Amino acid sequence: MSDPVDPSVTEPESIAGTLEETDVVLASIAQADTLFVELEEVDELAVEIADEQGLRGPPGRDGAVGGRMARTCLTAVTGGQVLRAVGAEFVRPASALEPSDAFAIIGVALHGASPGDDVEIVPLGNIEDSVWQFVPDLPVFVGATGLLTQTVQSNFTFVRGIGFATSPTTAFVDLRTPIFLAQG
Repeated sequence: MSDPVDPSVTEPESIAGTLEETDVVLASIAQADTLFVELEEVDELAVEIADEQGLRGPPGRDGAVGGRMARTCLTAVTGGQVLRAVGAEFVRPASALEPSDAFAIIGVALHGASPGDDVEIVPLGNIEDSVWQFVPDLPVFVGATGLLTQTVQSNFTFVRGIGFATSPTTAFVDLRTPIFLAQG
């Protein structure tokens, strides 16, 4: 038997009598207590700890399905705009000019949406827009207005790789760690 966790306990309490293979031991254990049971020559021991189930909470939002998730827009959003979380339920466009947006980015809008409407967000995977003119195989970043860009501007407070272009009109979203820029 191993030493008790509590150094003030020198010997575990014993269980009166001997246990047979078919005996059942029931114990009520407080969360911080430890139960020590020493068994000899028992072929199988099953320990079952049961507790009451707590109250069921309210249902949450649907999670990412097929690499997508939905959130409610606080402001107007255009398709292809990089979005940042505002709490657990809402999003707004991110900006490379706002340092607080750097770690709050959760993906790219799949379509446009008005304030109060849900928008689908791609946190990982391909997204396509016929108006983009990316250079394939180069990274794409969040821009000043949340649109994807391949050019880092001197007024950006941070650079965050959002993914890379796989064709002139397609980007693979794969969020990277932001890098904060020295302002001088």
